[in-house]
Amino acid sequence: MKSIYLPHILIILTALLVSCATVDAPDSDVGSTLTPNEIRGPGLGNVGVPDFDKGMEAFRRGDYAEALEEWRPLAEAGPWPSAQSMLGTMYYFGRGVTQDYAEAAHWFQLAAEQGFAPAQSMLGFMHQNGDGVPQDYTEAARWYQLAAEQNEPTAQSRLGALYALGQGAPQNYDLAYFWYRMAANQGNVSAQGSLGVMYYNGQGVPHDYTEAARWFGLAADQGSAAAQHTLGRMYFNGQGVSQDHREAARWLGMAAQAGHDNAQAMLGLMYDLGLGVPEDAVLAYKWINLSAAQGNE
Repeated sequence: MKSIYLPHILIILTALLVSCATVDAPDSDVGSTLTPNEIRGPGLGNVGVPDFDKGMEAFRRGDYAEALEEWRPLAEAGPWPSAQSMLGTMYYFGRGVTQDYAEAAHWFQLAAEQGFAPAQSMLGFMHQNGDGVPQDYTEAARWYQLAAEQNEPTAQSRLGALYALGQGAPQNYDLAYFWYRMAANQGNVSAQGSLGVMYYNGQGVPHDYTEAARWFGLAADQGSAAAQHTLGRMYFNGQGVSQDHREAARWLGMAAQAGHDNAQAMLGLMYDLGLGVPEDAVLAYKWINLSAAQGNE
């Protein structure tokens, strides 16, 4: 069968067959700090209070009005950081209340000042992005540091990113690696992907495709579309792993299904050429057009 996109394919595949200088940034972990499971993590002196637990049960079943009714009196009473943090979460995401970043920051601040690591992490995130507070990378790094020192993995990953980028602190790949590794060892998917990037590009660590593939694999197994795409490329090119077009297509397929535009384009080209998958013009057209619809031309 004649290729339906041959001029474009030859250009793109030539580029893919050589070692690429950069890889995808890790998937964002926005919103991952204050989940119900993490709120019930270590250091929660007031978990087990009946009203808080009733609020958590209501929150989990989507009854945000009841959760608010249970948590607000606790949060307003004083030293109840878990209730204050959950109020901050509700205002940040607009769950049962009108979304209000300034109000969210108020409640996170109260909990963070009591040393509550998830709130410190979220307050750092808000300062990093200017959500309800002035954007201030230095202040973001300060709150991330406080939470990271309590072994809060999301804060560790985000602090590593600030050191890698030189935001809020001088660029320092050694510290970036240290905090990424601390978070990655706890299973933080963003940190695992970030370590993959560092090994792939040789930033602060020796250039090592095998180690990069290992970390991308861990992140990919947790559903990171960015890691799945990069791992697929590495199998396609034989970087750090044995070249295997079928395995490349498997990982690219996962990323493509998740909406990753570059994975969709590459998967479409592989269907067009029959590399790792049966030659299929219909599927080639589908994936290339889904990618193009996202502006990837």
